[in-house]
Amino acid sequence: MRFLLAFFLAAWAALPAGAVPADTASRGRFAFLLPAEGDVLYERDVKVVGQLAGPLPEGAFAELDGFAAGASLAIEKDIVTFSLSGLEEGVHVLRLAYRDARGKKHVTVAVRFFVRLPEPPPAPPPPKLKQFGRVTLRTEWKNDEAASRVLTQAELVGLGEVPETDSTWAYDTLVAGRAAPLPSRNLDASAEVSYGARYGRWEADAKGLVSTGENRFRQPVNRLSASVAYGPWAYARAGDVYPDYHPLIFNGTRLRGAEAGAAVVRGEEPVRWGSLKAATGETQRRVPAYVVRSGQGAAIDTAYLPGTRAQRVHAVRLAAGGGEAFEFGATLMKAVEIREDSLSESLNDYLYGAPPSENLVGGLDARAGFWDGRLQAYGQAALSLYTRDRTLGPFSPDTASAFRPGRYRRVLIVNPTTQGWEYLVTDGGEPDYAGFADAASAYVAGASASLPLGWGVWETDLSYKHLGSAYRSETNPFLGGNPGDGWVLQQRLGFMENRLRLGAEASTFLQSFAEYRQRERGGKAEARFTTEEEASSVWLSGSVSRLVPEGDVSQGYSQDFDEFNVGGSHRAVAGPGTANLYGQYGFTRAGFRLHDPDPATPRYPVSFTHALNSSVLYKFRDSEFMPKASHAWSDNGVQKPVHTFGVGFQNTWLDRKLKLDANVLAGEYARSETRNGPAFAQNAALTVRFEERQSLRLSEKSSHRGERVSVIAGAHYERSF
Repeated sequence: MRFLLAFFLAAWAALPAGAVPADTASRGRFAFLLPAEGDVLYERDVKVVGQLAGPLPEGAFAELDGFAAGASLAIEKDIVTFSLSGLEEGVHVLRLAYRDARGKKHVTVAVRFFVRLPEPPPAPPPPKLKQFGRVTLRTEWKNDEAASRVLTQAELVGLGEVPETDSTWAYDTLVAGRAAPLPSRNLDASAEVSYGARYGRWEADAKGLVSTGENRFRQPVNRLSASVAYGPWAYARAGDVYPDYHPLIFNGTRLRGAEAGAAVVRGEEPVRWGSLKAATGETQRRVPAYVVRSGQGAAIDTAYLPGTRAQRVHAVRLAAGGGEAFEFGATLMKAVEIREDSLSESLNDYLYGAPPSENLVGGLDARAGFWDGRLQAYGQAALSLYTRDRTLGPFSPDTASAFRPGRYRRVLIVNPTTQGWEYLVTDGGEPDYAGFADAASAYVAGASASLPLGWGVWETDLSYKHLGSAYRSETNPFLGGNPGDGWVLQQRLGFMENRLRLGAEASTFLQSFAEYRQRERGGKAEARFTTEEEASSVWLSGSVSRLVPEGDVSQGYSQDFDEFNVGGSHRAVAGPGTANLYGQYGFTRAGFRLHDPDPATPRYPVSFTHALNSSVLYKFRDSEFMPKASHAWSDNGVQKPVHTFGVGFQNTWLDRKLKLDANVLAGEYARSETRNGPAFAQNAALTVRFEERQSLRLSEKSSHRGERVSVIAGAHYERSF
């Protein structure tokens, strides 16, 4: 042993000063960063990263498990990268190697790592049927003071003759059938059931609602629908459905009928290439002419009302695309009111009921998205032909005209009751198609942006809209009545992780009514700040609106409306619990003026309203008991100000299975412009939870204003599965 130790020391001393074995020197020049010693990798392809401590000799190569790996090394500054592919499962040893001028191989320090390929994913389990649903029962009883003022309704069954006397002469009178009281006058009750099932890619749903509000003298209140779908590729619905085809044509109106659609969808992350859907059914059902008696006590009023004709609608939509990046669609809708040769129709005509109409609307819509959908450009346009009385048949001009309405009678009847027909039928000249397109069209175009920036979120929407005086869509009737053109600019900003939000809106709209035009300008602004953990919040909002005539200011009217609101809420620890404070003040100003040179024209005063609401809710730290108090004050500038005070509480028992919410209000109501009277009200709701998904809520409320006492009591049962 002594001999070996002496030999080793002699050999070490014989080495030149500063020299070390070649392998030791090379080990100090390189270190592996990825993979690290002992890493477990789950892929066959690995990217290797190492760091140099000095220059790497030329001809360096990667050595895997003692063999050259054939990987090309990339060196940038002091970082070396190369890739290995097709690794086998198990333990691997990786080095860098090079040969010196004498051909001797030198290697770097080794790194050992493991390749463990994941097991193949198990076969997907067979699809299981999943079912879920909900049952809801509601009932509410109202005393006569709170009940509906409609007492009875009866169908008109004919015309009768009144005998002529000295003071009267013979004339026809309407004859009503047997009067029927309204079941929902004192009792509102409904039952709602929903059921859904999922099996693989198949989905099915069914919903039903039955209510005492249903009666044959109004449009349907009951609802029943069923649907089935196969993934994102196809669906069908029947019953009461709500098609969404085009914002200006058919968008959410109830249709009692059927709807079906199909789409071309590709890829694991579904990308829609195109879709086709169609719907058919009734948007309004036939209601006979009827008489209604309404009122209370001795003040009974009788009114004779025309019924409603059934309206049938057919719609189809074809679209290309469908995601955030691109979509282009075309929609066509046809609506026809059905006139029946019956006594009811004759009575409708007798009561000046509206004649049967016909409506044909076609439109296009497009949307394009950029920057992952953060920037959107969109547009919708529609053109309509609406005929108020289709029974007159197509118009036949006496003179030659390029537009012959009789050619299109199978598609749509055009006659003097058609909105915008004067642009189409001219004496001997070419139809004014440009004028008709402007009057009978509606369109919206704009762009929006939602940009996440370093300091917050920027949201902008700029749109321009046009509504022609002759445009009408029977499935979106709320669009009519305000023809014109205008701009709307909306801007929203979010700062401090959206705890500070600012918003503003500016709009201008020129309304056109034949020879009269008026300009409406408006502006809105709002700001809201919420502290961290949402302990406090403050908001401020306001709006202005100005409507003034343009051109001949001696016609029409002008009006302005201003609104301002400021409020806040705060949650603070106080004593043995937490207090939640809320307060808001609101102010409105409205002015109205008729532009008429006649000095007898009435002058309307400017009206003001003030409203202040405040409340406090206290929650004890170790209890569910929460007392609360509130105050409301309002002043409309005409009557005496009115105050209302309220106190109440919430509490739960039996591990939150029993909850009670009770409130008492005391205040005033306006008996006249100079005198207020006392008013009292109270309400309570008791909720019982039998199970996690089953509950029953009992409620009652009453109000006292002088001799008028209104009482409402109800129950609400809900069960989910």
